[in-house]
This record gives sequence, C-alpha cells and structure tokens, in this order.
Amino acid sequence: MGSQLSPATAPWEGVSGQEQLFVLITGANSGIGLSIGERLIDEFLATRSLRSHLILIPTTRSKSKSLQTIQTLRDYAKKAVQSSTVLHSRVGSSYRWEDTVARIHVLSLQLDLLDTVVFNAAYGGWSGVNYPKAVWTILTQGLVQSVTWPNFKMALPTALLNEKRNYNYPKEPLLGEVFTARRSESETPGRLVWSSSLEAVDSVLDMSDFQCFNGKGPYESAKRVTDILSLTATLPAAMPSSSRFFTPDDPNEASGKPIRPRMYLTHPGIVASTLFPVPWFLMWAYELALLISRWIGSPWHNTDSYTGAKSPVWIALQEQSALDELGAERIKWGSSSNRHMQVEVKKTEVEGWGWEGKVEDAAALEADTAVGVFKKTIGRKRGAKDVTKEDIVRFEELGAECWERMENMRYEWETILGVKKA
Repeated sequence: MGSQLSPATAPWEGVSGQEQLFVLITGANSGIGLSIGERLIDEFLATRSLRSHLILIPTTRSKSKSLQTIQTLRDYAKKAVQSSTVLHSRVGSSYRWEDTVARIHVLSLQLDLLDTVVFNAAYGGWSGVNYPKAVWTILTQGLVQSVTWPNFKMALPTALLNEKRNYNYPKEPLLGEVFTARRSESETPGRLVWSSSLEAVDSVLDMSDFQCFNGKGPYESAKRVTDILSLTATLPAAMPSSSRFFTPDDPNEASGKPIRPRMYLTHPGIVASTLFPVPWFLMWAYELALLISRWIGSPWHNTDSYTGAKSPVWIALQEQSALDELGAERIKWGSSSNRHMQVEVKKTEVEGWGWEGKVEDAAALEADTAVGVFKKTIGRKRGAKDVTKEDIVRFEELGAECWERMENMRYEWETILGVKKA
C-alpha cells in the first residue's frame, strides 16, 4: 500500500485533488491515535468515491513504534477491504479487494500538502489513584460524575522528560515544506484538528503558572489551553497573535498561500486508556465502571478507543461547506454514544464559552434537534452554569492572552532548537 514508485508516478496522480485526502496523525501507535487511523480507513472507504485515495501519515515518538504502526494500519486496511460488505454492495460482482486496498497509502514519501493534521499525542503524567478518595467521590457525587471528572488522580511532580544537551535536529523541520495553507479560495482549506478532554475545566488553568510547573493537573491544564486557543483562534482579540501561527514564516510562501487552515476542536469522550493511572489488574473494574455509566445514560462513556475516534474522523471527512454552515470552528466536538452503541458527534459545553460561544436560554436549548443523550443538556458537569455575555467576553480576552503567550513560547523554542529562519 505504501508506494515505492518514483515521485513522478504517485498512484493518486490520476485523480483530481478532490479525490485525494492527506491526513497526518500524531501519537498514532496506540489508543485513540491508532483508532483514528483505523476508523478513517473504514469511513473513507464507505463514503468516498471508488476512485479516491487516502494517504495516511502516522507519527510516533520512535522509529520502532512508527514501523509497527505503519504495518498495523496496512494490515488493518487489507482486512477491512476483504471483509467489507459495504464495498461489495457498492461495486457489485466485479469487486476486487486488491484494487481497493491500492487506494490506501500508509506513510508516503510524496507529500505536496496536508489536508488534515490531527494533534492527538499526549502524556498523562499521573502516578496513580487515591483509592479512598475515589470511593468517597463515587459515593457522594455518583458514578457518572466521578468517572467523567475524576478528582482522585495523583499527578507526577514536575520533571524534565529528556535532558539531552544536543538533539541533533535538522536545520529545518522535517515537514517544513509541507503546510496546510492554500493558494486560493477554490482549494479546500487545510484542517488542524486538536484532541482535547472533558476534564479541561476552568479551574485547572492558573495563568500565573501557565505551564503548570507547580500545579496538580498539568495534563488537564494543557487541554484547557488547547480549548481556549482553538475556540478563540479567529476572534478579533486573538488575531494579532494567532495570525502569526497560521502564516508561513517565509514571506514568499506566505504571499503565495494566503488561505489559512481552519482549526477544529474535538475530544474522545471517556475511553479505557492506558493513560489513566490504573494498574493492569484493575483495568477490568475501570472498564466496567465506564460501561455501567453508559448503560445508565451517560453520553460520554464510549469505553473503546475506536468509538472515541469518531469526532476527529468526522471533522476530517466532512465537506467544508457543511462545517462552515455549522460554525464548527466555534464548537468542541465530542465523540458520543448511547446504551445501544449508536455513535454520533456531540456539541460539548466549555466553561466560559458555552456550546457555541453564544448565550443560549432555556428556549434555545429546548429547540435543540438532537435526540436522546445527544442533546446538549445531557451529560453536563454537576454545577455547570449557563454562560453569560460577560463570560464570553472574558473568554475571548483569555484567548488573546493565551495566544500571545504560546506564540512567545514558540519563538523561544524555535531559537533554542535552532529551527527558526534567520
């Protein structure tokens, strides 16, 4: 499936740009990241034309993990096309799985652009669980609230993960020539898709300790920053800083590619992940708690990573006009499922922002056309307050501050790593 052909004969060159999809996934070796690749293969084959090509670029933190991930995704694609009844019905008696699998490419060396980049990689940073506190929280707050917004995880102390003096980085980033900006409005904008968390609540972010060196929830704090950056990226207060992020450093490249990529925010709901600090011999109990939560009506307890991968895959495959009509850049899209394992994307409430960055009264919420657990008001955090105009103004101001700090940090690290252009 990975092409060995010369650059002049890429297997997708015979089809139009609309029938090519280039997707890069970070943290793709396991869990949500691997499932995003698998689900993307399934839904791409089920919904796109029979001539279209999917080019997946999975990234990991090591060569060995990358090689393993590439092989895993190639094997998955082969099994998927051999067993798919949907593809058989679409093509008919002439169906040949070899022709279909030839349209799925994992790790190509020929990249002109990226249509979607899914930023999924994460490091939990927990040492374990405070079990007495966990029991007390479940008894006093209820099971669903406790396993959705747990307050009993114990964070590791702040530490440098890698203290190498010399990283031997190249003079330019390996993907420096591959950017998601576009040359004209006739081209579909690139998409930057962030994977966040339900635990990204307001209280976890302390602006006086922006990198959470001294806090107790660095993972959750980073996810809160992710929410703020993504949702405010196009707001007037944040634009002076965010526009620098979306603009290529090279002036010639910037003038040649004026159409900035779009930024979207997703989260996987709650899945049984190895990120959660539960020992292997208690994982069954954790999974059972998630299953029970879904059975009793929670929209967020997807349990398995394939279900959790729904929202980023949905963003990657939607038509741009559909996303624009929904105002999708201003919404946190969650992977959601009900007790019957019907899987959908669901708008997620963000503290200080609401569901869509606007005030919604009882009448507006009642008019929500979603059904059952997929309605906005199902699955709210206990004690959640309806957002006000003042809250939204403060959220935009917070976004401007976060964007300024992140851009300053980006320039600082580009200098440290020696990748900043002179």
